[in-house]
Amino acid sequence: MRKMIRQIMTLATLCWMMAGCADEVLRRDGAEGQGRLLLSGIEVEAVVGDVLTKASLAEGAIPAASDFTITIVSAATGETVKTLQPGVEAGCFLPTGEYRVRASYGEEAGMSAVPYFYGESGKVTITAGEVKSVSLTASLMSAVIHPQMADKLVGQYNFYTLTVSETGGSGATLSHTLTNGEDFFVSGGKGKTYNLILAGQNKLGESVSHTWSYSDLVRRIRYIVQCDPDLPSFTLPAQSDGDAWSKFVYITPMTAKDIAYKPEGLTDEEILLNAKYEVSADGSNWIQAVKKADKWIVEGLNPSTTYFLRSNFFEVYSNSLQVMTESAFPVPNGDFEELKETVNISGMNQGGRWRATALGSYYQNTCNFTINEPSNWASVNVKTCNTNSSNRNSWFVIPSTYNTTLSWTGIVPSYGIWGGGGSETPGVYQNLSAQNKANAMVIRNVAWDANGTSPSDDSKTTGSSGYYNRNVPTIANRSAGKLFLGSYSYVNGIESYNEGVGFESRPLILKGYYKYVQDGNDNSETGIVTISLLNGNTIIGTASKALTSVSDYTEFEVPIVYSDYSLKATRLSIMITSSNHASYNQSEETSSIKTTNYNGRYESASRGAMLTIDNLTFSYEQ
Repeated sequence: MRKMIRQIMTLATLCWMMAGCADEVLRRDGAEGQGRLLLSGIEVEAVVGDVLTKASLAEGAIPAASDFTITIVSAATGETVKTLQPGVEAGCFLPTGEYRVRASYGEEAGMSAVPYFYGESGKVTITAGEVKSVSLTASLMSAVIHPQMADKLVGQYNFYTLTVSETGGSGATLSHTLTNGEDFFVSGGKGKTYNLILAGQNKLGESVSHTWSYSDLVRRIRYIVQCDPDLPSFTLPAQSDGDAWSKFVYITPMTAKDIAYKPEGLTDEEILLNAKYEVSADGSNWIQAVKKADKWIVEGLNPSTTYFLRSNFFEVYSNSLQVMTESAFPVPNGDFEELKETVNISGMNQGGRWRATALGSYYQNTCNFTINEPSNWASVNVKTCNTNSSNRNSWFVIPSTYNTTLSWTGIVPSYGIWGGGGSETPGVYQNLSAQNKANAMVIRNVAWDANGTSPSDDSKTTGSSGYYNRNVPTIANRSAGKLFLGSYSYVNGIESYNEGVGFESRPLILKGYYKYVQDGNDNSETGIVTISLLNGNTIIGTASKALTSVSDYTEFEVPIVYSDYSLKATRLSIMITSSNHASYNQSEETSSIKTTNYNGRYESASRGAMLTIDNLTFSYEQ
């Protein structure tokens, strides 16, 4: 059932017709044997609807009443008696007799972007001296062809044309160019065939053409031609969850098995070669992947964001998949500003006993110090600075890691009537600074001994400058300092490392700042930074860098190399050590770790190369 929409001539349109006729009647009496025919209105009937569409003609395609040509013909012979000027004449005088009134707009035959409307009255009898009013209904007498190309199809062409041709009837062939998405009007009827042709050049540079044929078109019916020639059908394969990193996504490309259908003449190779891959955060704005080495990658993304992925073959799109980028977590407490107290020593013997004269009492220098270590990080201080040592002496109990904001005081007792006492921070602990914010960490080689024997008493006559014990004891062990993520224990001579913390990002570079002062006994020694990313117990990424001798803060970078790009990280390990000779069993490193003895009024200790490190950060950019 067709649905009809009618456009009724407005009152304003009728006014010019009726007013003109009324004036003429008043001005003039009809001749003898004549009457007057007056066109009182035209109702325009616009087509809508059939099994293909329920949409009406576009507003601009429906003519107004004043656009019609009005023809008066003899009812007996059909010959034209009078043609009224459109928009000017609304009636005329006619001899008595029978007539028909016709209204037309557009061309009846052929093809045009303008529709053809026609309407005709029944018999109209003109009586002498009388006025006869007539109204008409004009209907669309064309068939409508409406080409409709989807955006994804338009996107496949470098250029294209849409044409319609007519065959049949007289045998002549006519053609006309169409516009996508707009109505085109043909006369229709039996024995005629209209061919809609889509032709052009696709994105592969190939000439392509598709034809749709329609015969015996019915007037007042719109034929929507869905211009959808065979398009390939394919599916973006499932993506590995681990391919979504913090600021980029690797895309697993299609293979031949992901192509469900391809048109004749198009090969799997052509589809795979010309397929593109895209990512979007909102489903509207798409970022195209680029190929680096053998991997498709989309960069410049945001962490912790859901993205849509799809494949694209010249604007023919596959299914859309969702992935979420990883968080871009920082190095845990990488600026070393969050500290916890781990060592607090008061009144510990500093070196052996001494006296400044051959006779008299012996005196003992002492030291007080407090060490803070960063949260999430551990050191081997509980081994090198073991407060449970059998002999708590600065030669044997020494921190291998400490904060630059530490508190350290060496104390010399007053020597009888000559005085000579005092307190001071040893020079090695003075003027320490951070590269960023308030605190940095110092990691150093040290000599230590949980069971050391104090040096023998020192009796001398050196005056107040010699108020300390000059003897150096035998020290059993030398170890490198370590600072690492995780925890550490040292019980009954057995050390245990629990390296790493939970971590669910995959950084690409570890950055930081350092200073490194070598021990004079080993000019080849360096500090070492090592990083590992793990999935469970599987190492997926590693990096290591030697930190050579520099006196001022210097930036370093450690690129991380991943052996598996599909596994996500669950754990992060960072190990920083003051010596490239270090191993886990450091108590056996006496021969490889070098230290120098520093002995004076306010320090009695054996220490070596010293690494100061600060401001560790991660980069997630490719």
